[in-house]
Amino acid sequence: MDLPVMLHEETVGTCTLEEMGLYWIIQCRCKVLSDKVERLYAGERKLGVLEKEGEQLTLRRRLSKSSCPELPPVLGYLTLHPTAPKMPQTEEKTEYAPWEGSIQGYELKGLLDGDHVLFPYEENAPCPCEPLFCFFEIRDGYWRLPLDV
Repeated sequence: MDLPVMLHEETVGTCTLEEMGLYWIIQCRCKVLSDKVERLYAGERKLGVLEKEGEQLTLRRRLSKSSCPELPPVLGYLTLHPTAPKMPQTEEKTEYAPWEGSIQGYELKGLLDGDHVLFPYEENAPCPCEPLFCFFEIRDGYWRLPLDV
C-alpha cells in the first residue's frame, strides 16, 4: 500500500508499506527539507531515521508486525513529526515539579514527571542535550528523558 508522508498538512513524500509474513517492509522517499535529522512516524511511534540519498531522503526498513501495532496507520498517512491521537479535552491539567540538574555536563532546567525529566519541545529547536538525543522521546509537547532509578 502506498501512503503519503505529511509535514504540517503538506505532502512531502511517499511511503510503500508491504506485508511480508510476520514483517512490514517500509520503503520511504521524501524531499530534503533542511539539514536536520528527519524521522518517520506512525502516530507517536518512531519508525526510523531518513538518510540523505542524492537529492532525496530515504528509509528502507523491516519491522516485525508484533513490535509495531501502529502499522498500517489509522489516519492513512505517515508523518515527519510525532502526532498524538486527538483526545477529548478535560479540565484536569497535569502538574509537573520543577527540576534542575546536570546531564553529561549540561546544566539544564526542566520539569519532573515521576520517572521522566521534561523539556519543552519546539520543532525547529535542537534537543536540549544533543549527545543524548537518542535517549529522548517526544510526547505531549515535551522532550522526555527517562530517569535511571
